[in-house]
Amino acid sequence: MDEKIINLPGGISLEKLKGESYLVRGHVDNGKYGDPWKWVQTLSINGTAVEIKGLCVSCGAKFTMQDHINLAEHLRSKGIERGLYERIKNGKICRYELK
Repeated sequence: MDEKIINLPGGISLEKLKGESYLVRGHVDNGKYGDPWKWVQTLSINGTAVEIKGLCVSCGAKFTMQDHINLAEHLRSKGIERGLYERIKNGKICRYELK
């Protein structure tokens, strides 16, 4: 992905940071880059895999299944075959892989 800013359907924007790392935002009211956001996370691409970290959700907002679908469709269109992410469950870090 060569573009500095990418706006996706459903109010998601990707801002290229360095190399193949991006700041991903979910915007309020299906907005675009520069609009207020409801969640943010980092995304790093390594070959055909992506690692997603640091999901931060603003008060009262959610990272929805539709957000996941919109982001996943874009990543698949760029050749990404699997994704890795971490969540804390019961005080422990759990790693997940999506294919």
